[in-house]
Amino acid sequence: MRGADLDWILNGETVDSGKVEISEGVVSLEWGEGANEVELLHRRPDQSEVIRRILGDRKTVVSGIGEGVHEFQLREPGGQWGGVMTVTNTFMERGKVVSLLVSGGLVVATIVGGILVGMLSGKEEA
Repeated sequence: MRGADLDWILNGETVDSGKVEISEGVVSLEWGEGANEVELLHRRPDQSEVIRRILGDRKTVVSGIGEGVHEFQLREPGGQWGGVMTVTNTFMERGKVVSLLVSGGLVVATIVGGILVGMLSGKEEA
C-alpha cells in the first residue's frame, strides 16, 4: 500500500485523499493496489468513538452515516496509516422535506378522493 498517496475511489469517482461531500449517508469506498487485508478506520472529529474494521477486499460500502464530518484512513495490518479521506455528509433541509411530504400527501388524498367520487357516481347511475 502506498500510504499517504493512496488513491481512493468514492461512489465510482477517483479522488485524492482530501475532502469529499455526499448527501445520502452512503459512501462506496475503494482503494488501489495493496494487501488484500486492510484495516479501515472511521471516526468523527467531534466525537471520541472510533470504528475499526478489518477488510479482506479492496472496497466497502459504509451506509447510515450521520450528518457531519467523517474521516477514513487505511493501513495494512501493522503498517502506518495512509492519508485521511474526509467525507462531509449533509442532509436535505428539514423544511424542504416537510413541504415535499405535505405535497405528496395532498396528491395521494386527491387521487383517493377522485377514485371515491368516481365509484360513488358510478353507483348512482346504476
